[in-house]
Amino acid sequence: MDPAYEIITATEVTAGDINEAHRMTSLLDSHYDNTGMSAKTVVADSKYGPVENFLACHGRAVKAHMPDLKKRQESKGARQANTKRISSL
Repeated sequence: MDPAYEIITATEVTAGDINEAHRMTSLLDSHYDNTGMSAKTVVADSKYGPVENFLACHGRAVKAHMPDLKKRQESKGARQANTKRISSL
């Protein structure tokens, strides 16, 4: 997104069976192709949060504002276990 005008600068449409996490670097490349500037910050949901994307951001000097996917999955698993334990009481 262009911060001055809040314009989305790169998008992709994929089939439902495509893992979005593997599309982040191509979106960063598309942003550069479309604007001639490197992204300074990435804001994304937890689907974009595998460690490879954090490393890619670090390697490009891009600030990553996205939840860690592994922590999100662990947190979700803990909530499900607590729900099962409560429902069995």
